[in-house]
Amino acid sequence: MTAPSPRRIDPEGFTRAAHFSQAVLAPAGLDLVLVSGQVAGDGFDQIAADDFEAQVGKAFDRIEAILGAAGLTLAHVVKVNGYITDRAHVAAYRKVFLARLGDTRPTSTLVIAQLIDPRLLVEIEVVAAKAPA
Repeated sequence: MTAPSPRRIDPEGFTRAAHFSQAVLAPAGLDLVLVSGQVAGDGFDQIAADDFEAQVGKAFDRIEAILGAAGLTLAHVVKVNGYITDRAHVAAYRKVFLARLGDTRPTSTLVIAQLIDPRLLVEIEVVAAKAPA
């Protein structure tokens, strides 16, 4: 018997987006890893980059490291919540999102928001799913 795996769902009549799915079915029995929002910080007071794309990349680096510690990769991501501080950054966010997640196509929400530290331009949280070892 093969292990369950997440299934991307894009109903007929819905546009299939290159970077996300309308839904992901994660069957019972999968291990879920819920990653807290990650930013471009190396500590509570240190911001690793001022540039928006660099901050998105650093947030994904941190997510990748956390998932790696749990035995998963970015390919296991089924849900992404992104929070950016300026609508002008949407295209740059999508560019890095596609570069890092490729064909993974998780469900995705992007929100324009104020973040806890005004130096932060982006925060990203994810849910990842994998068949138990």
